[in-house]
Amino acid sequence: TSHREDYWAQFFIPIAPGGNININMPDYISFVQQYLLALQKQKSLIDSEVTKSLLFSQPFYSVGWANLKWNQFNIAFMNGRVPLYSSYIELIPEKNIAIVVLCNSGTSDGRSVTMKVGHLLRDYYTR
Repeated sequence: TSHREDYWAQFFIPIAPGGNININMPDYISFVQQYLLALQKQKSLIDSEVTKSLLFSQPFYSVGWANLKWNQFNIAFMNGRVPLYSSYIELIPEKNIAIVVLCNSGTSDGRSVTMKVGHLLRDYYTR
């Protein structure tokens, strides 16, 4: 099933659409590409300055995205999860790459493994 009816987290009805967004992989990749294009100041559906503001306007956490300085790189990242699914994404503007890790487990192990694999990929691609 796509969700569990007895899941402990229940959304407040007016904001439920924002907490229960579903997207297919091609559209998710397109979404991520728009962020990368904007960060490179190329033609994008998202304005470059708006993108920087969304990702990096506040240290550590900015408009839904966490961020950090790692080595010489600025990294914006986000975890996503539902009971049956986990995701982890990193955007690294200086390398013009996004790391997207998906797992069909919403457990703490699923969340943990998506982050660990994301960090391994970051280490590999930023050498």
